[in-house]
Amino acid sequence: MASVAESSTNKASLHNKKMFRCVICKDDDESSNLIQLRWKGSQGINKASKERCDTLETHAGEFVHEDCRHRYTNKLIIKSDLRKNTEEPRRSETPTLRSKSQFSFSEHCLFCGVTAKQDKRKGIEVFPVRTDDFKSKILKACDDI
Repeated sequence: MASVAESSTNKASLHNKKMFRCVICKDDDESSNLIQLRWKGSQGINKASKERCDTLETHAGEFVHEDCRHRYTNKLIIKSDLRKNTEEPRRSETPTLRSKSQFSFSEHCLFCGVTAKQDKRKGIEVFPVRTDDFKSKILKACDDI
């Protein structure tokens, strides 16, 4: 009989646990896994939201996962996320045939034919071919095919 009483008590305690939603990740969770924001905490999240150009607005009394709050307000993660969002996507140009365009070993990638960008601070994206011997061997191999 004691086991029946214990199981009904356990079921009742499961139903009594309140579920709350993290305002950052929007996942439902038990209150024991979440922290309740105070005024200063909500202001910190709101400040991070503005830095992220996000529309998230929190108020004191709302719940968040501690890990979500740390990641959302971390300056390095904010910079990284903003950089990812503003970076131009990589060009997926199809390789062009040499017969259709002028190919230069010092300006184009040997394998895909895309023109390499040159940056004064970082240098060039590809390593240019600098010996005539290498260039002539590649040209000869292409002619043999």
